[in-house]
Amino acid sequence: MRSDQIRKRAANRAAILTTLHYDGPQQRSSLASACEVRKASVTSIVASLLEEDLVDEVEPGRYRSAVRLRTKSNLALVASISPREIVASCLDLAGETVCIATRPVAADAGPDTILATLAAEFAAMQATVDGAVLGLGVSVPGITDPGTGVGSYAANLPGWRDVPVAAYLSDRFDLPIAVDNDVRCQLRAHIWFASSPQEVDSVLYVLVNDGVACAFAQHGIVSPGAYFAGGEIGHIRAGDRHRPCACGREDCLETYCSVPAILAEVRPLCPAPAPATATDLAAVAAKSPAVGNVLDRAAGYLAHGIAGVIAALDPAVLVIGAADHAFAECLCPLLRTRLDQELMGLAVSGLRLIAAGDAERESRRGIAATVIQNSFNNTAEP
Repeated sequence: MRSDQIRKRAANRAAILTTLHYDGPQQRSSLASACEVRKASVTSIVASLLEEDLVDEVEPGRYRSAVRLRTKSNLALVASISPREIVASCLDLAGETVCIATRPVAADAGPDTILATLAAEFAAMQATVDGAVLGLGVSVPGITDPGTGVGSYAANLPGWRDVPVAAYLSDRFDLPIAVDNDVRCQLRAHIWFASSPQEVDSVLYVLVNDGVACAFAQHGIVSPGAYFAGGEIGHIRAGDRHRPCACGREDCLETYCSVPAILAEVRPLCPAPAPATATDLAAVAAKSPAVGNVLDRAAGYLAHGIAGVIAALDPAVLVIGAADHAFAECLCPLLRTRLDQELMGLAVSGLRLIAAGDAERESRRGIAATVIQNSFNNTAEP
């Protein structure tokens, strides 16, 4: 088969699998129409997918039976890295968690310790799961090159500079490896599992958690930026109060509106036990006007930080991500009001705000989506 035919068949294969992912079981004739692929080609590709056990027939042996993804028997092993812990999990094609393991990370843990823990967790999980493992995926904070799988820099991870995550795992596992920035992963999870490419034309995702960052997708494609630092808004200058940042500088945006920054302002206002998490903040803000005022100020800093991004990109949807859904819901109306002030009401009237939660879980679902898409496209190299 000529190389152009191989590329065309691979593209058709990906289109068929993606259609089954978004639209559910389909007859071969429906797939041919939806994917604009000849019926004979669909029949041939589906036959191969049946042999690969990526799909099965809804009514086996019945003429013109619909086919569907085998979501439960095809798996992605993924992990998210944070300053507090490494969480490894096995996800199926529907993004559902099959099993999960959490390992605490010491505050001074370096890259070698983190990589060794990752490999150990993946090995243990691979030995116990029941199904075909399509690949490994790692969600990493900070500037990350998804092409090489190198973590270039993360302010909140000690010594995290030019860490060859993908190469380290490739030396130990005979599986395709995917590595990407955690915030881009969270956006990809929203696109792949919570919506369809047709639902929105453009999405801006903003995470307010240990730090502050954003990611942007156009037509379902998440852009990492020319130097893989797209969305690192947490380290733009936001004030003049000399607030130290983990990056070594002062007055970065995340020193004013990240969850740790908000908690630091809120604790003196609250009786013991003081709030310690985003979940606590949402609960206390509902009862305390003083805490609500702190959140509103944080929303003001955040709105100022992302107003230019919104004006430049004109997204249809703004997704606010956080560790806790209730906290994101609490922040959304405050942020809309502040954005209206920053943008003079011109660029936010049609903007749809969505509150998201459990950011670390979405990081894992997002990198699992990358593993799945790579397997659909058949482009990842073991």
